[in-house]
Amino acid sequence: MSDKPEKVRFSYIVPDGFAPIYANGAYGGVTPRGELVIGFFQERYPQPKTDLHPLTPEGQLGQAEQKAQSIVEVERHVVAGVILNEQAVRELQVWLTQRLDEMRIQREMQMKASSGPTH
Repeated sequence: MSDKPEKVRFSYIVPDGFAPIYANGAYGGVTPRGELVIGFFQERYPQPKTDLHPLTPEGQLGQAEQKAQSIVEVERHVVAGVILNEQAVRELQVWLTQRLDEMRIQREMQMKASSGPTH
């Protein structure tokens, strides 16, 4: 019998208060040390800082006035970031490709199920 182990078991320790964070985009690049930095963000329209409401002749609050805008503003709220070395990036690439394949298969199965019988 060999003294080398045949298997490795990884345990995942999840701290109390762990909560997944929603992100709908990412940006980043390679650092001067050759690692990849990724910032995950939530993209949305800015929340107005104030509203201006006219008063009706009866003293009631009217509809908020809309400001005319020639430029659409979008905010990107960075909610998390990671820094990965090259090996971790390669492993993440494989893992993401596998998850994308699973998502495609699931979507195809859902489309078949929602289309019903085809006789």
